[in-house]
Amino acid sequence: MVIKAQTPKLRIAIVGSGIAGLSLVNALQRYCDMSLLEVTLFEAARHLSPKGAGIVLYQRPQRILREIGLGAGLEKYVSDHSDITWRLRYSDREDGFDIDDMRLEDGVYLFHRHDFHKVLLDSLFPDVRICLDHRLMDYTTTSTETTLTFSNGTTATCDLLIGADGLRSHVRRDMLGALATRTADERYLESIQPLFTGTYVYRGLVDAEDLAKRHPGHQALKTPIQWLGKYRHLTTYPIGQGRYVNFALHVSDYSEEGTRIDGNGASTPATIDDVRAVLRGWDKESMVLVDSLSGVTKWPVMELYPLPAYADERVILVGDAAHAMTHHVGAGASQGIEDGFILARCICKALKMCTGDARDGRVITQTVELYNRLRVPMSNYLLARARVQGKVWGLAFEDEKVDLGVFDQLPENYGDLSFTDKAARLSTDSYSWFKSGFIREMDALIEKELGKCDYASRA
Repeated sequence: MVIKAQTPKLRIAIVGSGIAGLSLVNALQRYCDMSLLEVTLFEAARHLSPKGAGIVLYQRPQRILREIGLGAGLEKYVSDHSDITWRLRYSDREDGFDIDDMRLEDGVYLFHRHDFHKVLLDSLFPDVRICLDHRLMDYTTTSTETTLTFSNGTTATCDLLIGADGLRSHVRRDMLGALATRTADERYLESIQPLFTGTYVYRGLVDAEDLAKRHPGHQALKTPIQWLGKYRHLTTYPIGQGRYVNFALHVSDYSEEGTRIDGNGASTPATIDDVRAVLRGWDKESMVLVDSLSGVTKWPVMELYPLPAYADERVILVGDAAHAMTHHVGAGASQGIEDGFILARCICKALKMCTGDARDGRVITQTVELYNRLRVPMSNYLLARARVQGKVWGLAFEDEKVDLGVFDQLPENYGDLSFTDKAARLSTDSYSWFKSGFIREMDALIEKELGKCDYASRA
């Protein structure tokens, strides 16, 4: 009997088991021959318990998730709501009023983060290893492999390291440090530590049953709403199949934008009285939400100085590790999903070009080159758009002199609109970013390099 030698597998180590890391694994399972890959997830926590409450997904991530086979699993967790994507309401006065109802193609998926994470996790193949209590300390790379060192004293080796370890990524720290040393270009160091945007957000959950008793038929129970005020805005939407209303109150001081702060994005406890103080003077319909609020925490909203590269040698960054951005256009999680979607297809293409030899060095070099070319321009563009939209939601777009050049779908009579109508038109443009000329050009490039997938807008 002749025993056929097995082809060595490409060893992929993914540091972090959040949305970006799990989306990548699910996309690898969809596009790659998994017999050629050895995939291991390393998670710092001892238990898989995602942080945060609500998550919003728009057209592109919805289509990507359906494309990689997760549509049916996710749809059972989608919260029921109206056909309105966002209702915009001017609330910075006692007699607040609705400004506009934004309706986008494909609507919006609203999830409790725990439910979303569960679907991603439950879809993993049995041979995908998950190693808990493995907090990465550092890594070293040679021409043939990368060695990871963890705080529990263990080590691991891989051929390709994926940093999906979030805002305060250790993988990003070491990758950019190595780039700065090798190129003698200290600009790489600017993106190691995140920047404060000048905005804090108070997060919590509103109990829907309690809110319905206090205010029967309250519009936040069914409708996603942006409650707008000067340098403050509140985001609410139903999650958990209507059991809760996600609550995120933002307060901004743009004199602090671009500074470094202690904690680098860590949350601190807050109280309902803190929230009431921020909302003092707002309309009654927004204030009644506070009476049913619980679990309040205060978070500094952080972002990264745009990276010139998301991948180098044997290391690739995805999600917040690559392009942490504000959540003001709902693109943070979706860009992590798209990172995994594109990266898996880049790896698939590289494997095919190397005729299935997973350990051919060209698999990694071609993946790195292609991923940088397809992902860096797009996500850095969204990073800038999200920052601008925060100033729109906070009704600061004129005081802060926002560059209207980033908006390419405004009506010809924009200059004649009222202040609140201008806010509505700017918001619709921002949430339709996937129809912008720049994104259409990037989608055409992706289609040319990776083939057609029906997730991009053809508008």
